[in-house]
Amino acid sequence: MEYSEAEIESYLVDIWNGDIDLESLPEDLYDAIRSQYKDELFKRFGGLDDFEEGSKEYDLLLQMTENIDRFSAAKLATMTSEFIALADEHDNSDDYLTASRERFGVYSGAYEQTEMNNVTSQAYNASIWMQIENDKEDLPYLEYDAVMDDNTSDICAGLNGLTLSVDDPQVSIVSPQNHNNCRCLWRQVENPRTMTKEHKEGLKYADENIDEPFRNNVGKTGMIFGKGSGYFDVANETKGLAKRNFNLPINND
Repeated sequence: MEYSEAEIESYLVDIWNGDIDLESLPEDLYDAIRSQYKDELFKRFGGLDDFEEGSKEYDLLLQMTENIDRFSAAKLATMTSEFIALADEHDNSDDYLTASRERFGVYSGAYEQTEMNNVTSQAYNASIWMQIENDKEDLPYLEYDAVMDDNTSDICAGLNGLTLSVDDPQVSIVSPQNHNNCRCLWRQVENPRTMTKEHKEGLKYADENIDEPFRNNVGKTGMIFGKGSGYFDVANETKGLAKRNFNLPINND
């Protein structure tokens, strides 16, 4: 994210001094978090200027950008809650800053990369879904196409080759991505395959094992980050603030 070391230090010091809490989150850090995800979304799906206002694509993009805003605010609230707890745990600022800098590096490093991969995949899946909806009269079925290698998850291996109607309710549960770094996609086909015993078992296994944030078809819901994503836990604990997006703007309002 585009946030300097000096800005990070100022954020952490302000928490230590009691100048930042969940009701006064720094908008510049929020903008740095959400901007990187939105830039990736616009790169993969397109921007608002690329679609006619009121079109399915335009409305879906608005939903996805609002989801990114709410996720970014929840991430910042989660980070801030953790740093407030670290401040309470330490007797001096040096020890606090050492611990909090390390944790900030995790949020802006490994976590951020996973989240960015999620945006990339879901933006692509949303774009594919728009095409699926446009073509479903001629190609009314979907075939689950998994990359089969040593890294393929049990969920996706069990779904590989499965065909479902575009309008089958199960599509809303098992649409890629079905876990972090999922490489699968739907291929639109004219005719269905016979539902095999293996595919029935695969659907049952997927239904039991896909985590809540991934039980979601982004092309229908606009939720790049689904319900149950870890950062939304702090939102559930502070519902009034979360409803107001922690007093942070949505879609530049």
